[in-house]
Amino acid sequence: MSMYNVQITEPAEKDLYEIGMYISKELLEHETGKKVIRVE
Repeated sequence: MSMYNVQITEPAEKDLYEIGMYISKELLEHETGKKVIRVE
């Protein structure tokens, strides 16, 4: 899968970090994983 639909329902930095790391692993490119999820 190349598209990710992540819904944030509550503040969860740890979960966001883990999801970001998972996506990074899946794409084999850490920088892309960082860009997929942007914490604002």
